[in-house]
Amino acid sequence: MSSQTKLTLHAFPNPKATPHSSGYCQKMETYLRASASLRNSYRVVGSMNKSPKGKLPYVTINNESDPQHPTVVSDSHFTIKHLVATKLTEDLDAGLTPVQRADSRAYIGWTEGVMYPALTATRWLPSWPNNWAERYKMIPIPWFIKPVLVFFFRRRVIQQHNAIGIGRHSKEEVETLLEEWVEGVSARLGDGEGWFHGGAEPTNVDVVLGAFLMQVAHKDHAEYVEMVGQHVNLIRYTERCVNLWFPEYENLKQKLGRMKTSAQLA
Repeated sequence: MSSQTKLTLHAFPNPKATPHSSGYCQKMETYLRASASLRNSYRVVGSMNKSPKGKLPYVTINNESDPQHPTVVSDSHFTIKHLVATKLTEDLDAGLTPVQRADSRAYIGWTEGVMYPALTATRWLPSWPNNWAERYKMIPIPWFIKPVLVFFFRRRVIQQHNAIGIGRHSKEEVETLLEEWVEGVSARLGDGEGWFHGGAEPTNVDVVLGAFLMQVAHKDHAEYVEMVGQHVNLIRYTERCVNLWFPEYENLKQKLGRMKTSAQLA
């Protein structure tokens, strides 16, 4: 990062050189890496503090005329819109037609509105006890208060999943939603060697798909990683995103290499 920090990304605490534990935090940092204007002038703060909307990630943007009162923007979608509208970053979709923009929005909505809630259900809900056991071990809370805090946090997560409907589906139905997304994105990306719209440069939809795919490959349970790993084009595409935006993810790059070899041999 440069000495001039324009923006601070507030995310869940996360080890260095690994994808974020939250898909939305990964999406936000991927966007910052994709932005020529911001990739060298932001920092990440691992913070459990809540944003004005009560969720992470959010950003604080330095205000040169009033350094004591930075601009605070929450929600990854509206943060990106704000950065573009205020000319802090270029519009990655500037060269797209209205039809292409609509196509991008549909895939982003499918990813964030269907796939990711289904994915988080497999991490937190009782139908996947083995996944929850692994998730519990990774939660960075001191052991003497962890059982109580995690109990109440998990109960809230389950209530949220029930409220949006995903928690009311059966295990098989949730996994069907995940499989449909994997199959659909794989079909749309062709051989996985190019970007979503076929242009020379990535666009917003590539940021979103790349971010969630690299987070899945690194973090998630074996069944879903295997589902993605059956499609060599998805692995190629994820590798391309990692190499471009997060070359320091050495462990993930090695894992993707093993996944690609297995997919090619299958």
